[in-house]
Amino acid sequence: TLSGVPTIWIALLNLPGIETRDLSSLRQCSSGGAPMPHDIAERLERTLGTRIRGGWGMTETGPAGTRIPHHAPRHPGLIGLPLPGIELRIVSPEDPTRPLPPGETGEIAIRGPNVFRGYWNRPEETRAAFADGWFLTGDMGWMDAAGFFVLTDRRKNMILSGGFNVYPAQVEAAIYEHPAVAECIVIGVPDPYRGQSAKAYVALKPGADPFTLEDLRAFLVDRLGRHELPAALEIRDNLPRS
Repeated sequence: TLSGVPTIWIALLNLPGIETRDLSSLRQCSSGGAPMPHDIAERLERTLGTRIRGGWGMTETGPAGTRIPHHAPRHPGLIGLPLPGIELRIVSPEDPTRPLPPGETGEIAIRGPNVFRGYWNRPEETRAAFADGWFLTGDMGWMDAAGFFVLTDRRKNMILSGGFNVYPAQVEAAIYEHPAVAECIVIGVPDPYRGQSAKAYVALKPGADPFTLEDLRAFLVDRLGRHELPAALEIRDNLPRS
């Protein structure tokens, strides 16, 4: 069994000669701690010969919330089904007491015996974190018709670009499809016209040729909406770690 955050899995995938290693002893692999780019997961599954599973949770949920079962569909950002005794729903960010129907993106809310009671000596933060007894996670996502939940991104990471919501995790997932990209991260930067735009920071694979912003936008044009395309690019030797 091997569990890891996406950074660990990306490092494994970028290890020279990984395709020649015998990984047949791995029977269960899972990823957590941050969204796993869909393209990375697919490449890993081809290399490992097994599905990358996992789930979702937070410190405030003690810390589990969902799990991806074997029979789950394949959605980018899939976090699976609620664990026994736990309820999840998608609510309107403007009115967290209003649940949203399947397919509509909103904030993930959770309730159950695993959910904390509140923040220590922070009554105002505690009041703001709950609506109708549901904990508002700050994660954005949607639920499909079968009840499987999909994580889009953290609400605070969302980029408001010209009236559109841009989720960095979705842009990052598309950039990871580029054959020269080892790692990337996307953030919102000020834009005098749109308010905010996406900026991509990229670390290249060893020996890969650098590319321009125009090259990257041309690669992404069939993968993202126009409002999601990065407006800036910075190539770095490596990306920061917390």
